[in-house]
Amino acid sequence: MKKIFNESPFITELSFHKIIEIWEGIAMDTTSYKSGHARKLLKGFYKLCETESLTAPDTLIFENPILADLLEELFPKSLTYHELKAVSTPFTTFFFHRSEGFARILDAAGIGYEPVISNISPDKFYILSCCVILKEVYAIAVDIEFPLIMNIPDQEGIMRHYKASYNLDFLEIKNTVYSKSLTTADVENLLNSRDNIALWKEMFPTGSWSIRGFMPVNLTDVTTETAISTLKSILVRPIDRDLDVQRQMLPLFRSIFNIVDLNGGFYLYDKEKSSFRMIHQFDYPKDVIDQDLESNPYFIEVLEDVAVSKKAFVISNMGNYDTGADGEIGRYFANRGILSCMFSPAIKDDMVIGIAFFFSSRKYAINAITEEKLMLILPILTDSINRVLMEMENEIEAVIQREYTSIHKSVYWKFREEVKKKIDPFSPLKANRETVVFEDIVFKDVYALYGQTDIKGSSERKNQAIVSDLKRQIGQIIALLLILEDSSPVPFFAQIRFMLERYEEALGKSFQNELEQLIQRYIENEVHPILKTVSTDHHCYGLVLDYLKLTDPKTGLFFQARKELDDSIMTINGALTALLDEKNQIAQQAFPHYYERFKTDGVEHNLYIGASIEPNRKFEKFYLDNLRLFQFETMCEMEHFHYKLCASLPCQLEVASLILVFNPPISIRFRMDEKHFDVDGSYNARYEIVKKRLDKALIKGTDKRITEPCKITIVYSRESDGIDYIKYAKYLQHKGLLLEQIEKIDVEDLQGVSGLKAIRVKLDLDYMIS
Repeated sequence: MKKIFNESPFITELSFHKIIEIWEGIAMDTTSYKSGHARKLLKGFYKLCETESLTAPDTLIFENPILADLLEELFPKSLTYHELKAVSTPFTTFFFHRSEGFARILDAAGIGYEPVISNISPDKFYILSCCVILKEVYAIAVDIEFPLIMNIPDQEGIMRHYKASYNLDFLEIKNTVYSKSLTTADVENLLNSRDNIALWKEMFPTGSWSIRGFMPVNLTDVTTETAISTLKSILVRPIDRDLDVQRQMLPLFRSIFNIVDLNGGFYLYDKEKSSFRMIHQFDYPKDVIDQDLESNPYFIEVLEDVAVSKKAFVISNMGNYDTGADGEIGRYFANRGILSCMFSPAIKDDMVIGIAFFFSSRKYAINAITEEKLMLILPILTDSINRVLMEMENEIEAVIQREYTSIHKSVYWKFREEVKKKIDPFSPLKANRETVVFEDIVFKDVYALYGQTDIKGSSERKNQAIVSDLKRQIGQIIALLLILEDSSPVPFFAQIRFMLERYEEALGKSFQNELEQLIQRYIENEVHPILKTVSTDHHCYGLVLDYLKLTDPKTGLFFQARKELDDSIMTINGALTALLDEKNQIAQQAFPHYYERFKTDGVEHNLYIGASIEPNRKFEKFYLDNLRLFQFETMCEMEHFHYKLCASLPCQLEVASLILVFNPPISIRFRMDEKHFDVDGSYNARYEIVKKRLDKALIKGTDKRITEPCKITIVYSRESDGIDYIKYAKYLQHKGLLLEQIEKIDVEDLQGVSGLKAIRVKLDLDYMIS
């Protein structure tokens, strides 16, 4: 006789005294129609007791007819085939007087198989046994209804799970010399310490209580519910290609579907690439399904049909699929011993994220009813896979932001692909997050377009603003000093005024940054300390306060002219970049391309277009021509917009625009150390050299810049490019953006660069931009 667990507070004894007491009561009731039957039963039982020990279960005859009659009220014969009932000695797995249904499942498990309680630990069961004592002996209203799950395999080896419901009505619990008498405080302490096994064993020592009687037990098949619950607990943990996780899942699926040879896996669906990838493969041999199954056209066709239709596809008999349109896939599976299978889409937020694939070597094992059962577990699997995908997406975003900073959406896919390769939780090559190294990302054979809208003379205007602020400040200080001298003739005031007048004279000459610093230090160290000593009752105090309010808190200098200039430049830059961003969004619709822009004293931008930027579409030269025209027109509109905006600004500023046409395709590389794109290779570096040196380029043989306000300058090296841009210019003249005249100029040789040419076209300022 095997106890459920070795340790227990009980010494158990099999006894039928409780049921005997019931029959004795019936026998004494002469009005009962069962009284004669009861007396006959009791006579047979008493006679049986003279010849056999009914307290030693190991010697008990399982199907003793006298015991069967004694227990007939508990086990109606009409239900014996379907109900799973038996009698056990208290808290053991020794079962006798089993119903036909109970005997059938135990016989299928094999000779000598003893059921295992799977959902409770030995400590928890010990505490539960103690709670039985509290309820039955101490009348404490403690909950002892705990579902015990028994695992019993069926004849095919599939593990079935049964909920065991025990009846305690036929038990008698008594204390022994080893029992401890509990006080109210002891009981309260126990109920507040449900997990303190040491305390429970102290209050209820092992074998300290006697329990005699028998326990009727009723089993209910809860295989599906238990397997689903276990599956949920497994899928709460992170899912990856861990073989242990896969091996744990397969028996659960087999239990749920009741198919001993069930197998299969889960295919992740990448909608962007229209591709499928196995992320969970259960336990089938490699010769059953080819390793390159994902590339099998017939198999992929089925997966694609399921993904598009969002409906399951079930084949219950592969023999029906060996001819016609489905013949190839039918023969493919049948030749590998797959005679029934099912494909079911995993859908989250109305999007297919994967396909669950199950198969069996038996016809009809998988069928439409199987699909209904799959609906019980597929949402769990879907949520688990989706959770991992979402976590991966969040990590990809975080890595891109950390490793690559802000990335334009046209090339985002490439960065995402690189990161995903490193951190994909389903990849067998998944790297350690702490040691992963991200490589530079390269786009080959792209065409570069560079544009610049520069605020002309911004450096000179900044110097002029500084001089204006300093002259105004010096003038106000001299005026204050003259007032102070009238009321307090102090020679030191005159000396300060003398120094300021000298600085004022110097500002009228060529400006140097060192002069600003000298004036600032002098005002800060010599002037402001004196002005701050003026008392509040001095008639000049209000004028001093008005002056100090105009100074910058950090530098102590006037900043009005510079602020007006800075505000004007910021407004121009903000407006031009907003227009450029808006126009580029439209250009992206024709063909995706990389776009970046920079704010300086004006706006610069780079465009890169080519097949490697958008590999899912065929790149034609037409798209390059279209983008060049679009850039040309956009820069014309930016200049028009500037002159419309300029009238409302405190500073009137002019801009000049430049386009560089660089015909040979180049490669660009995102450099991990510098966190930005740069040209790749020494040959391609010529493009960057030209860009940097064009800013100060002159018309050949003159001292004039190639750029002028109100004109668009296009620099090129190949004559064919010049011809193309003249065509673009004529189209824009037709639209009213440009005036008729087109200038052709040669560009002065730059260091390391020669042979550049340019065309210039003047804006038609009467053009009205919306």
